[in-house]
Amino acid sequence: LLWIFHADHPDLFRHFVRVSPSVFDAILEKIITNPIFYNESNNAQLEVRSQLAIFLRRMGHYGNAISVVDLAVWAGVSTGSVNNYTHRVAAAITALHREAIHLPTDDERAAAKQFVYSKTQCTAWTGGIMAVDGTAIKLFEEPALYGKSWYNKNSDYAMSLQVVFMVGSLRVVDYAIGNVGSAHDSRAFKDTAIYQHPRLFLKDNEWIFGDSAYPLETWCIVPFK
Repeated sequence: LLWIFHADHPDLFRHFVRVSPSVFDAILEKIITNPIFYNESNNAQLEVRSQLAIFLRRMGHYGNAISVVDLAVWAGVSTGSVNNYTHRVAAAITALHREAIHLPTDDERAAAKQFVYSKTQCTAWTGGIMAVDGTAIKLFEEPALYGKSWYNKNSDYAMSLQVVFMVGSLRVVDYAIGNVGSAHDSRAFKDTAIYQHPRLFLKDNEWIFGDSAYPLETWCIVPFK
């Protein structure tokens, strides 16, 4: 039924795999040629689109919302296959890292500035071509090493993730992961490449939008001429 939903009921398709059909197709196009999905065995792998669907359904549900057994029954495969598909798709997506995460191009800068102007009608704000925010990746249980430091303000054991993305397109240009959940966003942000090497990302009169968790930094304050 999933492929019927893909063609005729995109809302139901998104309910199951957490992305729209167009996004699903774009991801599939990027990973389908990866050699990890092909072997010389007489037993061919499950088609790549089904492996991707299983992966996305698994990644889109946290904790006990769906178990590996439930997912295997839903997909009509074994629990071992669910794990194999997860590892393959994760490896194929990770292989795209350099293609997906890179410095902003001149066209992307211009598009971001145009987007900001379309929303604000204020030329002075168009220098904000990127934005930054932090989120927590929940951990299954308290880590054995320095366990309490992973405990965050939401009462979860978690790892901090900082994401810097282009305004408008939302393309990620930088990130930092690995700080303990108790680390403040302003502290975790210091581990990003854009904080340590701002001139690689920002030109004169350009800056990053952020909420009050990120204090103003002198390196990104450029007076207007």
